[in-house]
Amino acid sequence: MTTDTQQSLKDDLAFLRSLVEPEDWRTPLWTFGAIYVAIGLAITAQIAGLEVVNSGVVPLPKGAGLMVIVVVWSVYAIVQHLIGRRVQRGPANLRARVSSAAVIGMTFPHLTMLAVFAITAWRFHDAMFMELAGLTFCALQGGMWIVLCAVRRERWFALEGAAWLVATLAAAPSLGTEAFGGVLAAIVLALMVAPGLYMIPVARRAD
Repeated sequence: MTTDTQQSLKDDLAFLRSLVEPEDWRTPLWTFGAIYVAIGLAITAQIAGLEVVNSGVVPLPKGAGLMVIVVVWSVYAIVQHLIGRRVQRGPANLRARVSSAAVIGMTFPHLTMLAVFAITAWRFHDAMFMELAGLTFCALQGGMWIVLCAVRRERWFALEGAAWLVATLAAAPSLGTEAFGGVLAAIVLALMVAPGLYMIPVARRAD
């Protein structure tokens, strides 16, 4: 047996071991739950703030909508930084790496499509394209949870993914109406904030 063959066998065994070796899932669960809550609250705050700006009930200067977006996501960035500082990262096994890849794989396509919709909305002077960005986000969340279910084998992950996809379809008729912001906020609160609040204490109880 050659040296290259021996090394190949060692690599294969290491790969198989990474699939079955026990892992401390508590820290990733707490982190994901905390970030999920923070993102959900940020989205809800942005929707609420833009609703106030667009309603004209409160006299606000020009560019107030952009200011709302900048403030909300600046606060979120600070919160995410604090969450990251709290977490002590150790070596991650294969399932942890695949789970992280699923989240990243959802995030960058969403940001890309968000830019596409923003450019299109500016070009055609139609804000409904930005509403489509919201539904794209919901659909991508569903895909992310389905991948996580395949990796983690948690039944409620599959239910969460299916709920996101059903919610995307259910929200479609409200596109272009005054109700869309409220519908999207309700989806985010139900499918982001609530599951995130569930994951945080579950991770703590496992300590």
